[in-house]
This record gives sequence, C-alpha cells and structure tokens, in this order.
Amino acid sequence: VCPRAGEGRGPFGHFLEDAAGKPGRKGRIVLAGSSTAITRLVTHAETLPHLSVCDRERFRGFSSLVLRRV
Repeated sequence: VCPRAGEGRGPFGHFLEDAAGKPGRKGRIVLAGSSTAITRLVTHAETLPHLSVCDRERFRGFSSLVLRRV
C-alpha cells in the first residue's frame, strides 16, 4: 500500500526503498495513484542508485509509474 499524498515525504522514501528490494534483478515495479503521490515517488526514486524511471503516464490528476531495478 502506497502512502497518501497528505502524509508528507518521509513515508514515500520508506515505501520506495522497501519496494525496491522486492523484484529480482532488472525487475519492474508498477505503481498508480494521485499525480502528487507519484511525483513524490519519482523525486525519491531519482536519488536511489538501484532504480530508474522507465515510464510515467498522467491523466486527469492521476498517474502511473514504472520503475526498473538496475
């Protein structure tokens, strides 16, 4: 379960670091949520050396995100 946008930035970092350990080598993580929440996840993902953003789609206040483990 992804943190809510109103919970601040801290929980997003913990969530993403935990999720990054789940897939195998070169595995993918697919997330969907509010654009605010996904933007926070993208911002944090860019600081992690073992994740890269593959794709992001936005539509009417919602976003989807695909991260790849490198």
